[in-house]
Amino acid sequence: MKKSLWLEQYPTRNGIAVPAFELQLPETKIDLSHEFEFSNHHDCWYAKKFGSEILYLTLRKLEICQSVLPNDLHEHIHMTYEQPKLPRPYQAYTHITKAAEDGVMLKNGSANNPHYEAITDGLIKKVHENYKKLKTK
Repeated sequence: MKKSLWLEQYPTRNGIAVPAFELQLPETKIDLSHEFEFSNHHDCWYAKKFGSEILYLTLRKLEICQSVLPNDLHEHIHMTYEQPKLPRPYQAYTHITKAAEDGVMLKNGSANNPHYEAITDGLIKKVHENYKKLKTK
């Protein structure tokens, strides 16, 4: 698939990238009976830009901010859309705390071998400290 020079802006809601399943994606052309034809898509793509900011790293790891997609649709998203803009610290913090209240898990690993862990009170404390630091910048 050829990458467009004019990528579309990735849609957001309250500063947070919308889940991939809300995008208008074409039908997959892949045989979905093969388990390795799927990959994990992070709605908040900026892994490198997040650096060591635990607020943004936690946002990226939320299971609600990831989608398992057929590889061709995953590629289609990256070829069609710009990376979503970084949410403001308040937007990320609000999304994380709401997710924690709702029992959302953190997801690591691959599409075929995910690992889940709870959002602990200790993590929320670190996220809050990072949020306070970032909002004063």
